[in-house]
Amino acid sequence: MKLFPIILTALTILLFLTQTVGATLPAESINDIPQEVAIACNITLITAQLLVSSIFMSFMLIPTALFTKGDSTMISLMGLGTMAFEVAVEWLNPWFIIVGVLIVAAMWKRKEGK
Repeated sequence: MKLFPIILTALTILLFLTQTVGATLPAESINDIPQEVAIACNITLITAQLLVSSIFMSFMLIPTALFTKGDSTMISLMGLGTMAFEVAVEWLNPWFIIVGVLIVAAMWKRKEGK
């Protein structure tokens, strides 16, 4: 029963996006999705890029965290891989992945020191 609220939240977000944004998305490629979200929600482009990236990252990391029982190595690798994909499709600035790598390295160093 612990999965039920997470699944319900994910489906609610997905339903919200498909009803409000999905109906107005004539995006020709995956790169245009943040631009179309920015137009549909009347927000700036960087805000739409962060919104789309965080939703996509949560859809990738929440199941990873649940199925690996909180294994920080798998969550970090999946998160960095997801960020690399988002940088490749131009949803995120490349500085985000550099900062992410530095944060993960600092966490692993602290974990080894204990």
